[in-house]
Amino acid sequence: MSEITVKQLSVMKGGYVKNINFIITSGNLLAVSGPNGAGKTTLLRALASLSSLSSGSIRFNGRELTQLDAKFRARRISYLPQKSEIHWALSVRDVVALGLMPFGSQLDKITPSENEKIDRQIESFRLEKLSHRPANELSGGELQRVNLARALVGDPEVLLADEPAAALDPGVQLDVMTKLKEIAASDRIVIFTTHEIRHAFRFADKALLLGEHGTCIGFGEPQLVFNNENLLRCFGIRPIGGEIKEGVDFERIISSDA
Repeated sequence: MSEITVKQLSVMKGGYVKNINFIITSGNLLAVSGPNGAGKTTLLRALASLSSLSSGSIRFNGRELTQLDAKFRARRISYLPQKSEIHWALSVRDVVALGLMPFGSQLDKITPSENEKIDRQIESFRLEKLSHRPANELSGGELQRVNLARALVGDPEVLLADEPAAALDPGVQLDVMTKLKEIAASDRIVIFTTHEIRHAFRFADKALLLGEHGTCIGFGEPQLVFNNENLLRCFGIRPIGGEIKEGVDFERIISSDA
């Protein structure tokens, strides 16, 4: 079982989060939510070792993340940034193959076992008919499937996805979120950022809600984290009828565009 433990984590440079604490284990999909500027991307970059910590620690399977070899981290923790655009005419298959580079793979020397891994991801994300098309000619939804296949082809223990459903059509958003849920269920840790409360509430096993200046408003079951008080505090969302009561206004969350 894989585990990420975050203790008193603060990042003050290149973004801002303050005193974040949580533990997440394999088999769980964690949604990091909050308003714009709350530090969602900053936190994800810290988990990917792309941002320096000001204080606190991140431990991966009991070991300090910063003390792990860079190649070791790249093989076990896969990071999908928010804007994963392709600007060159590589085929879809070659883009997926790029996910094997941390293992020493080369596009012009793909081994039979590596081809099997690529084939599995292409099939998993229904990319068979697109495999030889230039990736820079794909739609946003198609490209996101390619990027997820690339992120998973090396069989990482952890997937970090920054706004994976942003700017996609509603149907494609649901496809992406359903796939993330399936990936987590395959004994992985999946952490994604989102400003869509509906996605966090509907799909996530755990939720981390960040507020102004990168502070933690709540961590735990989405039903507990996204209560009326926290929704008002972070997003200015008032319950139907305007009265703040204890608990969650389910209808408001599901119908909200915040």
